[in-house]
Amino acid sequence: GLQQLEWGGEAGGRLEGAVETLRQDLNSLRQSLEYRQSDQNQREEKDLLEGLDSRVGQISVRLRRMYSQVQDLGRTVNSNMQAVAYNTSILAALMEGQTANHSERVVSCPKPLPTLLPPPDNSTPPLPLDCWDTLRQGYNRSGIYQIQPSRYHQPFLAHCNMDTMGGGWTVFQSRVDGSTHFTRSWAEFEVGFGNMAAGEFWLGLGKLHLLTNA
Repeated sequence: GLQQLEWGGEAGGRLEGAVETLRQDLNSLRQSLEYRQSDQNQREEKDLLEGLDSRVGQISVRLRRMYSQVQDLGRTVNSNMQAVAYNTSILAALMEGQTANHSERVVSCPKPLPTLLPPPDNSTPPLPLDCWDTLRQGYNRSGIYQIQPSRYHQPFLAHCNMDTMGGGWTVFQSRVDGSTHFTRSWAEFEVGFGNMAAGEFWLGLGKLHLLTNA
């Protein structure tokens, strides 16, 4: 994309050069009219050259506007790329920290996920705070459960890994076949995306915040 913008800038420069050359040629023709004998022909040719000169001026103005727009677009693209790189670095650091912090029982699961396993009818409110709380209530099968880390926020579905290191782990990211595209906006990483039942999902930074502050 940046190479195209650079090319656009070079192209604009070449067009400006061509316009300037055309202006010089018009000036040369205008000067040559001084040596003509026919006043009538001279006036006609001068009118023609003035019309051409006006047209060249209009083209030059348009080229300058286009070149300015290309420069603005380049600055916008550079700014967006820097923002994406910054947000990606924050996300990577957060993911690394959550993976290393076993006490929070939040893990990334590379294996396919089973079907939805909601809490039973007798699990009246309050809902489990997290997957560890779900395990403590007697659910020892890996699957998708409804949890509510904060009573001040709505409950949500989470995949609980009950097989790794004693179980009770909340899966925040799962990749199985790469069918879910993970190149997303910061807003999408905030709320989460993907298909949890298919094993291709990102839980969401907002939910991770609730889990780590429960």
